[in-house]
Amino acid sequence: MADLPDNIADRIAELHAQGYGRNRIAAELGCSAGTVTKYAQARGLTFNRAHTAEAVAAHQADAAATRAQTLADLYRALGDQTRRIVNADQWETVLRGSEGREVVDRPGFIPARDLQAAANGIASLAKTIGTLEARDKPGAAAAASLLTSLAASLGIDDSPPPQ
Repeated sequence: MADLPDNIADRIAELHAQGYGRNRIAAELGCSAGTVTKYAQARGLTFNRAHTAEAVAAHQADAAATRAQTLADLYRALGDQTRRIVNADQWETVLRGSEGREVVDRPGFIPARDLQAAANGIASLAKTIGTLEARDKPGAAAAASLLTSLAASLGIDDSPPPQ
């Protein structure tokens, strides 16, 4: 094992004494976590794994909060899309008028291709919601499976469109 310059090895010991974790020391010194571990062990230093467990728990809590916010946004989008279909008389279609100008029309119904696209969007949102719900709630996987089965029985293709 090649020796780190004494000042770097001393700096590892100093940061360790200040309570820095292995990864934080590595980031501070610009070296790998493995390098920090080797030189810390050579000096008889160890790292408290309890801090790792605390950091993992904090990260998991942050991820759960992010999922909760994402779910709220997805439910809002799902509601918006559903209301668009329910209010078919409000559906707007953009047509290319004479001389190439765009004209907004309200035909009073949803054209079939627009309805299929909206239904696919709703199915995709519902599937994503089911997947995120399943991450934090046991039994939600069954709900996601139910939504997928429902989409299939309605003939809704929830796979992404070809690029």
